[in-house]
Amino acid sequence: MKQKKAINTLLNSKDYVNSLIEGHMPYTQKTWKEGVSIATERVINKIQLFRYKFRIKPSYLILTPFLLFVISLLSITGYLYFNYDSFAKDSIKPAYNVYVANPKNISTYTVDAKTTDARAEKVRLFFEKYNAPLEEYADFIVQTADKYGVDWRLVSAIGYCEGNGGKKVPKNSYNTWGWAASEYDLANRTGKYRLGSWETAIDTVTRGLKKYYIDQGLDTPEKIMPKYAPPSVNKGGAWAKCVNYYLEEIQNMETPSK
Repeated sequence: MKQKKAINTLLNSKDYVNSLIEGHMPYTQKTWKEGVSIATERVINKIQLFRYKFRIKPSYLILTPFLLFVISLLSITGYLYFNYDSFAKDSIKPAYNVYVANPKNISTYTVDAKTTDARAEKVRLFFEKYNAPLEEYADFIVQTADKYGVDWRLVSAIGYCEGNGGKKVPKNSYNTWGWAASEYDLANRTGKYRLGSWETAIDTVTRGLKKYYIDQGLDTPEKIMPKYAPPSVNKGGAWAKCVNYYLEEIQNMETPSK
């Protein structure tokens, strides 16, 4: 429809028809009609020639999609080849990110790992058995014995023989060993026995046993007894027997297995 309309438009143009028949016939009414016929035929021929030159062959229709696919594939491959680094870094994102931050300053931390000393546990269980006040000072008793180099059981055993581990002592004296309050009181037997606190008492007695007894060769209950509890010597050595008894009991206290 559009082609027919275009042909009519051209044929109605005298200038166009004249250009087609120019040089063939004179411009008369008769030649005009013949010219129209000639012009029409030439226009149709030109249109058919145009359509023939530019028509799409069936083989082109089959090859065109394949060629487009190959061109696209080559384009993508070339892009990835020349832009792999940026593509991998910027386009490919992991499902999650892991961030590692290095500390600016390296600090040293000291971990205080406390372990239960089996000896202290035996002392604690001993005083717990008799419901004695010194139960809560078991650790301090063992630590102080190690400090002065004294048998870790000795202070506890003497303390129970003399004052039942703190149950039978003069009021506010903290003295379950019958120990003088100071070296002067010890030397002069002044009868002053107030030691101020259980910690002070434990330290005072342990240090005194080391200095006035063990360092002088009095390192067993039998050797300590004549100086520490003279009346007991004439009574069959009851004091030494008592101390030895509790030394063995403390040693044999069974601690809970871990």
